[in-house]
Amino acid sequence: MIAPADREDGESRRGMKQEQAELFERHLTASYPKPDSQAGIALAQLLKGEHLRQAEWLHVGWRLAAAIKELDYLGWPIVSMPVQIPSRKRPIADYSLAAWALREVGARHAER
Repeated sequence: MIAPADREDGESRRGMKQEQAELFERHLTASYPKPDSQAGIALAQLLKGEHLRQAEWLHVGWRLAAAIKELDYLGWPIVSMPVQIPSRKRPIADYSLAAWALREVGARHAER
């Protein structure tokens, strides 16, 4: 079973703070990466509402975190949640796109 990591340092609350921030109106001003780049492939999956983890990303490339960081630099609101997997000592990152950004991109697409 995969569950969010319980960390005393408050890092597990980061996702909760990001969800609460969605109560305020935001506007997406992000740029798109090249579609055939690793960041472009990651963004395409994130825009479908998928969550990304390194283990599932190996068929695309070795450096998921680098692709996610590039999306962050381009202005995409990436949510990173630590997830504890029973077979590992330390949590791994589960990346997704903020729900408000998915709604805004969907609304823009519907307007076309």
